[in-house]
Amino acid sequence: MSKILSIITPTFKDYKILKTYDSIQPLLKHEAVEWVVIDGYKSAENQLGNKLSNLNHVLYFNEKDNGIYDAMNKGINKASGKYLWFLNSGDEMVIDEIKFLDILKQNLITNAWLKFNFLINSKERNEKVNSLYFVLNSPNHQASIVSRELFNNKRYNTKLDLAADYQFFLEIYYKDKIKPKPIYCTLFSYDLEGITAKPEQKNKIRIERIKSALNVFILTLNPLVLIVSLVQIFVYFPFIIWPSLGIKRFHD
Repeated sequence: MSKILSIITPTFKDYKILKTYDSIQPLLKHEAVEWVVIDGYKSAENQLGNKLSNLNHVLYFNEKDNGIYDAMNKGINKASGKYLWFLNSGDEMVIDEIKFLDILKQNLITNAWLKFNFLINSKERNEKVNSLYFVLNSPNHQASIVSRELFNNKRYNTKLDLAADYQFFLEIYYKDKIKPKPIYCTLFSYDLEGITAKPEQKNKIRIERIKSALNVFILTLNPLVLIVSLVQIFVYFPFIIWPSLGIKRFHD
């Protein structure tokens, strides 16, 4: 039976992934679903790997990688589902699995990008993705279910550490002209202990978003993308430059 959904989770010696497994376990009872785990912690004493590799419908790969996006790219290469869902270690699925599968089956179309609601601190979020949204925000990849076809000719940019998913969504929105289809159901609960949720990473994320927008502008020559990058430079400049000069007023 062909797979409808491949869940891809990169991890590195992180036992929070067991919390993720508990939440998706009902989904993994279905033959149409697989969980692809890319574990960058290569060790003979990897007890986490021993647990995961013995689970049904789990494809566990224990190999070194060059960061989260390299691991996600490896997951893409190994996945067989028509849809891909990148769920981070520690995140938890909250949608009923039957309802989730029904939504996917009803939307099995080429180049689909399904955008779900999600929870942060038990509060529901609903992202309305448009050109203005991309200026200061990035679509949440855990709340996005994307067709495998969208990765046929591209992968995440591994030169970026924290914002390659932002560049991917910019590219499919402006180059491929794929807009997300809103699904008004809550898909998952966000783990606030992830690397991108840490305050000390904010400036690096800002810098990488500017780089991403410029990369996509070079690729598309779309003036809207240039506007996105110029507004980001203007807005982010105080946060990025002033703290390095010892000025803390704008440092958040």
